[in-house]
Amino acid sequence: MIQLFKPYVSDEAIQNVISTLRSGWIGSGPRTAEFEEQFARYVGTPYAVAVNSATSALHLALIISGVGRGDEVLTPSLTFVSTNEVIMHQQATPVFVDVDERTLLMDLDKAERLIGPRVRALMVVDYGGNPPDLTAVYAFARRHNLAVIEDAAHACGATFNGQRIGSFGLTCFSFHAVKNLPVGDGGMLTLHDKDLYEQLVRLRWCGIDRDTYVRSANGYHWEYNVTELGYKYQMNDISAAIGLAHLKQVDEWNERRWGIVDLYRNELAGLESHGLKFVEHTARARSANHLCVIRVPQRNAIVEVLKRAGIDVGVHYRPSHHYPLFAEARREDLSKTDQAYEEIISLPLHLFLSDEDVSSVCQALRIALH
Repeated sequence: MIQLFKPYVSDEAIQNVISTLRSGWIGSGPRTAEFEEQFARYVGTPYAVAVNSATSALHLALIISGVGRGDEVLTPSLTFVSTNEVIMHQQATPVFVDVDERTLLMDLDKAERLIGPRVRALMVVDYGGNPPDLTAVYAFARRHNLAVIEDAAHACGATFNGQRIGSFGLTCFSFHAVKNLPVGDGGMLTLHDKDLYEQLVRLRWCGIDRDTYVRSANGYHWEYNVTELGYKYQMNDISAAIGLAHLKQVDEWNERRWGIVDLYRNELAGLESHGLKFVEHTARARSANHLCVIRVPQRNAIVEVLKRAGIDVGVHYRPSHHYPLFAEARREDLSKTDQAYEEIISLPLHLFLSDEDVSSVCQALRIALH
């Protein structure tokens, strides 16, 4: 079986974990603080806050953006469900915006038609690791006085206009086991505002103003204050130890991902006449290539052929508006989203994939399409 995803853990990460386990501090502490500092430096932003998942990061991003009961958030339906579940956790309503058929990113022209008095924020998703046109995104948000939250769960290491994703504004990353920077599970928020940063530090740890690591700097002190409702969302030092090792290699690994995607594009060239199309990248952006997504006719039949050939593929994603949970979400025309869902396939893409594996996938696709 050629796997769709396969997690990678470096030898340095393993040694970091061993060292952390022996250090006597395995909760949120010095490794977490160091990972935050290094990640902020990597993306080029003043502040980074480590949490236990990208879902937690998105939830906290909504809170500090002032999204609450009765508000609405412009968001794509073509995303992992947690992007839109966190909106409902805030007792707000997702407003589903259709996608651009070339990139499968939010279509801002269609978002314009969904603006209403209750819309408070714009949630943009870097689908597959490909950032949107962030110049257009922030101009749209300024025009309508909206907060911007960038769901960059797929986009660690991506750039727009030569600037790293995470440096533009409030951005949420995932370090899930199969992401480009894997730690097992974890997330990060990056931002520019000091006051919001300090609020995030409190919110991720039950609203406490001084966490255990801070209170233990000069001998343990038990006194702290709680002035707002918080959550148990902090990262631990075991995850951070893995992240510190893998952060050093994420650019190198992303280059290999680019190499794999280029192989797919080269070997599948000429199949456009049989209906195969690659999802396109944004102009002036460099994708992190978390996913390599193609569109084909008769998708389900082709998936079955690939499975019989020992090739594991995926579909990212079944749109949120197809689930009963989101029946009350506001939407208009989602025809491009629905059409994409009928055609998309995510091809195998991970660091254990060889050039020969890529050729095998391409050969099986050629057979399936003829």
